[in-house]
This record gives sequence, C-alpha cells and structure tokens, in this order.
Amino acid sequence: MIMWGLVLDVVLVILLVATIIYAVVLNRRLAVLRTDRKDLEEFIQRLNGASQRAEAALSGIKVTAEQTQRVLNENGERAQALRDELIFLIERGDKVGEKLAVSRSVIDETPAPPPAQTPEQSPGLKSERAPERPPVGRAARSTRAADHDDAPRSQAEEDLLRALRDVR
Repeated sequence: MIMWGLVLDVVLVILLVATIIYAVVLNRRLAVLRTDRKDLEEFIQRLNGASQRAEAALSGIKVTAEQTQRVLNENGERAQALRDELIFLIERGDKVGEKLAVSRSVIDETPAPPPAQTPEQSPGLKSERAPERPPVGRAARSTRAADHDDAPRSQAEEDLLRALRDVR
C-alpha cells in the first residue's frame, strides 16, 4: 500500500507543478492586460478630447453657416430690389427712347430752313456751305444732356446714367 501512497504523492506533485506553471502564465497575461488597460484608458481620454473638439468645431460651423445664410438672404433681397428697379428704369428708358425716336422722325421730316446769307455772299450765288444738321455723337449727347439737366432724377437714374457714361 505504500506504493499507492507514493503514486498519489507523485500525481499530486505533478498537479501542483502544473498549477504553478499555469499560475505563472496567468500572472503574465494579467500583467499584459493591466498594461493594455492603462493604454486603453489613455486612448479613451484622447478620443473623448477629440470628440469634444469636434463638437465645438461643429457648433462653430453651424453658427458660421447661419450667419452666411443670413448674409446671402440679405444680398438676395437687395439684388431682387435692384433687379426690379432696373426693370423699371429699362421700361422707362424704352418709353423715352420711343419718344425720342418719334421726335427725331418728326425733326427729320421737317425741312431745314435755308441758311442765312452773309453780306459776303452775292444774292445770285448759291452758298457753298452744307445745310446745318442736328448735332451727332458727343455734341448731340451734350445738347440733350443740357436739355434734360433741369429735370429731377432719382438716385437710380443717376446711377444708371453714371454707369452708361462709364461704359463709353
């Protein structure tokens, strides 16, 4: 029976050695897990900080987008008002142009008065001077501008006239 006691002791020693080896391996794995846990906590803290910065940036972008939308709406409203005013001025300019065309055609249809003779010209000779015609080009513009300068103009008309002069 002694043999059985010895066999049981040997089996017990083998199991104790296996348990010790397993405990050492488990201790190493727990040490690695503790180290990884610290790295994981640092990673989570960095990720949390990054998400907070992203939230702040998003709120800033949202505010900027709202301001930009407001500015665009204001510019759109101003552009719409200017467009309406330009349409009005174009219609008014068309009417004035039609009136000028009608008056020009009436002027062209009326015969020009004969030129006055100077004492140097003899009564029997024809004048070599061409009959005077209404001014054309810059002279006509300045004459027409002088004729219409006394009429009051709106700010939009002044701006339109200034823009037309700048184009020339």
